[in-house]
Amino acid sequence: MTETVFLAFAVGVFLLAGYLVLNLADPAGLRMGLVVRLAVSFLIGLGAVSLEMLACSALSVPYGAVAVALPWAVLLAVMVLLPAKREALAGLGSDVGFFRSLRWLDWVYISVIASQLVYAFSYAGMFPVTGWDSWQTWFFKAKVFFTDGGLRKDFFLTNELIHQDYPLLVPLSVAWVYVAVGWADEIMARLLYPLQFVSLLAVFYYLAGCATRRRNALLFTALLALTHLLMRHAADFPVKIPGVPTLDFVGYADLMLSACFVASAGFFYLYLRGGTGSHLFLFAVFLGLGAWTKDEGLPFAAVGAALAVVHMVTRRRPASEFLLLAATLIVTAGPWMLYKAINHIPQEDRGGLTLANAAGHLSSLPVIFESFYQVMFKNFRIFGPVWFLYPLGLVLNRRCFLSRPLIFLNIMLFCQFSVYILVYLTSSIDLTVHISTSIERVVLHVVPLAMFITAVNIGAVIYPGDDVRKEARLLRGY
Repeated sequence: MTETVFLAFAVGVFLLAGYLVLNLADPAGLRMGLVVRLAVSFLIGLGAVSLEMLACSALSVPYGAVAVALPWAVLLAVMVLLPAKREALAGLGSDVGFFRSLRWLDWVYISVIASQLVYAFSYAGMFPVTGWDSWQTWFFKAKVFFTDGGLRKDFFLTNELIHQDYPLLVPLSVAWVYVAVGWADEIMARLLYPLQFVSLLAVFYYLAGCATRRRNALLFTALLALTHLLMRHAADFPVKIPGVPTLDFVGYADLMLSACFVASAGFFYLYLRGGTGSHLFLFAVFLGLGAWTKDEGLPFAAVGAALAVVHMVTRRRPASEFLLLAATLIVTAGPWMLYKAINHIPQEDRGGLTLANAAGHLSSLPVIFESFYQVMFKNFRIFGPVWFLYPLGLVLNRRCFLSRPLIFLNIMLFCQFSVYILVYLTSSIDLTVHISTSIERVVLHVVPLAMFITAVNIGAVIYPGDDVRKEARLLRGY
């Protein structure tokens, strides 16, 4: 019982930190309901608290429950003293509007989503981490950081069992749970993953609901919740299903990265559709947090930022928007790069990641494309219908394919796939081994994004007209 209270305290700090960062924007203008606001706060809080812990280590402040939680409590007190921020903090929002005019089909979708969430939370807390990469790459670091009370330079320079230069959002988030609970309780830390899962679904629904109708958003949220590999990362399964990955992926960083990708792209879509600086801010926050989660988030952030700059220049947006984008990316993605540079943390050898090297290995392209085909289309049980619906949506809504919001999102998706293909082409690891141990996970990174693009495309076809945009505005936050 005591450990449960301490876990609630740890999660509460994540929520508080994320909620305070969210309130740097204009939550009232975003019209988020309570559930969505908490979901966004939790995802941002994972990044905010882990960045704070990185700063504590840089300043030689030992990890402790008070040391980590106190700055957020002080910031809360300061914001309460500011009238404008006090009003925003109090405006948690309401989800009452969500239940208005629900039809029987809506309840079917809600039941599907609810059943997946009940399972995820029920099963995730039954077992410790069992996946080797989960423990060795992420949870081992968390235990070391908890034991040492911070980051030690010699750990990154002398331990050959770890990926020294991997970003630390996940291990530092887990380390905070250990600090709050008082010991390295892996089962407690595993519950961060169903929390990421429910947050991903809530944010996805909110973004899809802003872009299209509520029923369409519920449908695609239910389809996303049913994605087999997504659930394997959120909670795992007691029975191994033939033809699908059998590893326990709970403890990896890919679920958080998927959430960052779709959240950044979704807020970018809303910003391009005439959104406010708040949408731009959250777009930049999640871009940066993706880079702080895994190295795969860096190229995604670079492409997203470049597209945002193109939009700002061509549409003659104010310079303040560019400064907001740059400052947010520096604060979220910059600290780890600076920490690595100052402490001379070596870059892991990943082969010659250059176009020239890739050109010398073009003969491997058929194997790479065949592997993507097998995972995305031939084995339906891994990802479900998403990669069949995605091209269908593009065809059905082909008139809008070149419209600015959608073409930018598709560019982000295609560029990320191109990065993965380039990595495989230039890998210093045996290609067969590299593909077999990673391809399902790299595809998972963009599954929620592909599902969001599909929801927008199919929604535009099924519900055409100005009434859709009007309803989308009314439904924001539901």
